[in-house]
Amino acid sequence: MTQLDRSESEGPPVSTSEEPTATTSIAVTNAINTTSDKNSVDNDSPSLSSPPESSASPTSPSPLQTQNPEDANAESGADAPKLSKSAAKKLARKRKIQEKHRMRKLRAKENKRAAALASGRDLDRERKDQAEREAAGTGRKRRQAAELARFEGLTGRSGGICVDCAYAAQPTSDAAMTQREMNSLSQQIMYCYSLNRRSRDPVRFSVTSLRPGTVVYDNLNKLQGFPDNWIPRGFTFGDGKELDDLTTLHDKDRLVYLTSDSENVLKEIDDDKVYVIGGIVDRNRLKRAAITRATDLKISHARLPIDDYVEVKMTKVLTVNHVFELLLKVRDNGNDWKQALMEVLPLRKDVKEKTNGEECTNMDERKKERVQGTDQE
Repeated sequence: MTQLDRSESEGPPVSTSEEPTATTSIAVTNAINTTSDKNSVDNDSPSLSSPPESSASPTSPSPLQTQNPEDANAESGADAPKLSKSAAKKLARKRKIQEKHRMRKLRAKENKRAAALASGRDLDRERKDQAEREAAGTGRKRRQAAELARFEGLTGRSGGICVDCAYAAQPTSDAAMTQREMNSLSQQIMYCYSLNRRSRDPVRFSVTSLRPGTVVYDNLNKLQGFPDNWIPRGFTFGDGKELDDLTTLHDKDRLVYLTSDSENVLKEIDDDKVYVIGGIVDRNRLKRAAITRATDLKISHARLPIDDYVEVKMTKVLTVNHVFELLLKVRDNGNDWKQALMEVLPLRKDVKEKTNGEECTNMDERKKERVQGTDQE
């Protein structure tokens, strides 16, 4: 019988030495506490006769402490708290979607690598050369020189694409936009500039009514390199002396204001014309604002031939950067509006071809690959 068991049967030990009474009281108290701890351990143990597997450590957690439910599920399986059927289905659906996305990216990477190897490219050598160029900085300089050379050809051109920010520069006008809408317009202008930089055949990109003190200008001015790095890349804007410089920056006879309310249909892109995109982000609040402005300024206007080539079930209102990209694609495709519309219009608009009624898939390789990957799964 152990000392602990003996203490239970015989009671607290009695001190035989001539110690003070206080010492005897402390010994009795310790014995009672030891007995209580023993009972607590025995109640939690599966068998009284089972020896302990390991000695308790002062830093080890108490058997009554709980674990994270996810950790408990992973460690104890059925003994852990179970999720409800609804929560389990949501978790399984989420993991399935994540796995699909992972496999889709993996297949895209493998297909890209296979195509590169089939064309005879030495990928290992290319990676080594790229690392050497990045270390020396020659690759970046070469790309910048090639980019600036493409924009040097715009010097003799009179046409281009313009974004009219007069709606964001008139805070007291009925056609004024909110702070949130002007922030969104600033972001879309940045997208337009980026699209023009990446284009094989860039255009002169101008923004009117853009002057210090306006929300759009102040947002763009926060960007590193604006406007010094933008100007050599085909970007122009006014000097800020006039509130409305649309007809000052451009020849009035060359302007074509794009608006869905126009009765004129834009059939082809003319490099001698300046196509004006109304800088409006109004959530369909400012009705006929663009056609009214074009009429007041006595500027030619036209609408995009969307209805002539595709059927859009969702709203036909496009963002500024979508219209900008569409005009670039039409120029690149030789005035092929149908192909440009298929490449640019978002998939969420549920676009269908008007000729045969079949659903349009985006012709861009990345989106086309995404659709094919979904069909395979």
